Amino acid sequence: RAGGTSLCHLLRAACNEAKFIVARGEACQPEGWKLRDATIVVRHNLSVLEKELRIMGGNSFAQEYGALPAQMLLGHRILQRHMRPWVFVTTIRDPWARFWSQLRH
Repeated sequence: RAGGTSLCHLLRAACNEAKFIVARGEACQPEGWKLRDATIVVRHNLSVLEKELRIMGGNSFAQEYGALPAQMLLGHRILQRHMRPWVFVTTIRDPWARFWSQLRH
């Protein structure tokens, strides 16, 4: 489909610092976060998101649903400072291909 799982495994192999939680999840998504927006799970508090990942033994995760935290990335400098330790890798596919894929699966 979008290649997110392949990208996740490629990043795991290429970056020793990336600790994805694969044992208790699926497609590099922690259990309980699959098919959900992780920022909504933690009520848009990225500090809580980071702590949740560390408690689970990781620092990286994949997400198929939800928006990038654009206001924090592009907003006020104080908000941008909170995003310094975060890295976003995004793959975007053709919207119609995604639509038909969702209907098939």
